[in-house]
Amino acid sequence: MMFGGLRRVALAARPRRFSTATDQLNAQGYVLLKSVLPPSSLAQGVPPSFEESAQKTWEGAGFDYGIGDYEGGSVERATVQTGSEKQTQVYDVAAGSPAHQVVQPHAENAYLQKMPHFAAFGCLRPADEGGAMTLTDLVAAQNLLSESLRNKLFNLGVTYIRRMGDDKESPNWPFSTKTWQKRFGTESWEDAQQQVLQDEFYGQKAELAWEADTKTAALRWTVAGTARRPLATGGLGEAIVATSILGHHELNDIVGDASYTGGEKPWPAPKHCTWGNGTEITAEELKQMDGAYEDPSITKHVLLGAGDVVVVDNFRWAHGRVPYNGKREHVALFSVKVNRGVDAE
Repeated sequence: MMFGGLRRVALAARPRRFSTATDQLNAQGYVLLKSVLPPSSLAQGVPPSFEESAQKTWEGAGFDYGIGDYEGGSVERATVQTGSEKQTQVYDVAAGSPAHQVVQPHAENAYLQKMPHFAAFGCLRPADEGGAMTLTDLVAAQNLLSESLRNKLFNLGVTYIRRMGDDKESPNWPFSTKTWQKRFGTESWEDAQQQVLQDEFYGQKAELAWEADTKTAALRWTVAGTARRPLATGGLGEAIVATSILGHHELNDIVGDASYTGGEKPWPAPKHCTWGNGTEITAEELKQMDGAYEDPSITKHVLLGAGDVVVVDNFRWAHGRVPYNGKREHVALFSVKVNRGVDAE
């Protein structure tokens, strides 16, 4: 109740903040809200003003979205409590990426048929050193790619592969993708395959296949390499490149575990991606994308202080994070997922 009281006072006292914020969100695609949250911690619970300030900002920009979930995500993210002791769709961002590792720029859920239009990130406690968010302009990054690479992204799409272990055949599978039985909540292979076929986030051409040589299950699905931003006036914007290639390709150390990026490789990569026609994405193409999406001339660094919130248009900016030292408590939420506006070929 304490947080609820603070929330009402804070929002009622600053009506112009959100009017200005919504203008900024429409104009530049992201907005930083300073000192929106009262003091808190993950242990105490996230103030409800986090959800309310984020939703109020995108609603003011003309989008009547509820708060969505992380279903279909590539890592398991635990929800956290709010100050009202209600379990919510607010997530601890620490899942999946250790502090020493760079989180490469990505549009949230760009590997799915549906993506959240907006993402919001709140700071309860900044790191002792480092930990700034990075925001990369998706259109500017696309323009830095070669014409041949842009053609592939626009015309071929991307096939994502997520491998899982088996409770009996490969019980020591070490990665966060888990076993297929745990992932789908069933012991029936046929039931798991049906779940994949019926999942709108993967699409009708998705498949779950058994890889006998490694005793793993491979989930494969193909999505467009581009997305079209919903407009407040209705309709869609121009198609722009939006993928999760950098965070899914097996040549990248995407889970802070080098056991599949070098050495003896005792297991196949838990994640990988290819072009939609099955051909491999080359190391040179990865290098080109990495250079474009981390180009300092189109990247902004946003260091959130305690109580700050940043709301980001997920169809205009890729977000990432630099390494950090010390304890860092950041949380995230997402608007409901919407169709990416471009179908896979």
